[in-house]
Amino acid sequence: MTAKKPDSTTEYLALTDGEKAAVAKQETTAPAAQADENRATFNALATNPACDVDKLERIMAMWERDQDRRAKQEYFAAMNRAQAGIRPVVRDAQNPQTRSNYTRLETMHKAIAPVYTAHGFSVSHDEADGAQEKATRYVAVCRHIGGHSESFHIDLALDDAGIQGSKNKTAVHAKASSSSYARRLLEARIFNVVFGGDDDDGNAASGPKIVTDEQEATLRDLLDESGSDLAGFLRWAGVATLAAFPADKYSEAARILKARIK
Repeated sequence: MTAKKPDSTTEYLALTDGEKAAVAKQETTAPAAQADENRATFNALATNPACDVDKLERIMAMWERDQDRRAKQEYFAAMNRAQAGIRPVVRDAQNPQTRSNYTRLETMHKAIAPVYTAHGFSVSHDEADGAQEKATRYVAVCRHIGGHSESFHIDLALDDAGIQGSKNKTAVHAKASSSSYARRLLEARIFNVVFGGDDDDGNAASGPKIVTDEQEATLRDLLDESGSDLAGFLRWAGVATLAAFPADKYSEAARILKARIK
């Protein structure tokens, strides 16, 4: 199946899944085919005794500038379509210290990598100089098969302390935590990833739905007012913290606690 490359995101979204796949295939094969054709042309000119070397060098310089311009155009057009195909990524993990939800690196990568690689992109991660003292500069390079690439960076301090400021990780684990956090932030920035609070499309592997921050605060107040045992309450719910309390048990739990207060 072949498909004409759409001129806008609206046109791209109107394509069938098969047509989108055909567009993605063109984006990963056309640049390589064009490069082979160009190499053959210049090889023929270079081996021609009648060819003027100075003129050939000027032609090649003009061609390289044009290739750079085309590569940038292909990069931005492919990025437009890749971002159109990336859906919101669910927050599938809880941080018990901050009582907030976040997305695991592997969850985000599983959701977005098949999309951006289909459109000819790859991402590599490294470290670089330039960060302030006690911080590390993490760098991500996004490359497109058409030849253009762009670099992004973020500076982060070592993630070796908890919310109270006391150290809670070894140097190795802290480094790994900072690196994982940086990769999530950078890839989300590159592909404009949106994070959602709920799972969708029956994607149960991303984890159960949990209570909101407001519901968690309500449960905590009800527990205090009713004099209920927090540990026993959590065992009843089958969770380790209130932040991970299942949303489908919230109404029942609130009713029980309010009854105890009365």
